[in-house]
Amino acid sequence: MKPKTLASEFEAMNAAREPRLDHVRKMALLACPSVAPEENRTSNDELENPWQNMGTSGMENLTGRSLLSLFPPGIAWYRFRPSALMRSDPGISPEVYAAVAGLLSAREIVTLDKLESTNYRLAKRTALEDLLVAGASLCHFNDDYKLRRFRYDQWVAKRGSDGSLLWYVIQDKKDVAEMTESQR
Repeated sequence: MKPKTLASEFEAMNAAREPRLDHVRKMALLACPSVAPEENRTSNDELENPWQNMGTSGMENLTGRSLLSLFPPGIAWYRFRPSALMRSDPGISPEVYAAVAGLLSAREIVTLDKLESTNYRLAKRTALEDLLVAGASLCHFNDDYKLRRFRYDQWVAKRGSDGSLLWYVIQDKKDVAEMTESQR
């Protein structure tokens, strides 16, 4: 028996979801063709024009409002707080707790500044478009705080019976010039 590779696993899962991909491509043609372009399309090919603006305007409006609600500019959409163990520990003095809370608050601000200086807002916008059109989205935070979004046709996922994610495989097409020697 031939051993399974990531490429063969991707191809098998991708073939099984082909009807779903076709449906997503049809829906994308009505709202945002860049979410799920036709198969074998190159970056030089022109995208289809939906010739109607109801779906496009609605999606743009919903994406913009969702982005502002979920990730307001200049306001942290997350909180760093001392752990529950630290909060409930009677051996920790209020001064130490306040100092830790202050340091975490400062870290919150530094993290927000780093995120605001990267592309995360644009990547989150396109991820929300994926979510609205395809019903699923996949993003990855790199170590340099940059967010990378993968289109729906670039990844497959396997879920458990309870809906939890078991694994996913990404088909990443890179130029040979941007690969390290060990990746080639």
